[in-house]
Amino acid sequence: METRLIRIDQNGMKQKRNQDYLFLIIDVLSFRQIVKT
Repeated sequence: METRLIRIDQNGMKQKRNQDYLFLIIDVLSFRQIVKT
């Protein structure tokens, strides 16, 4: 039971990390567009 909870927690951490990368990419793209104009 405890190992299952830990595995779920790790999956949640991985999802959050992917979200952070996504936001980072969006920030970089929007920043580059601002610099271009």
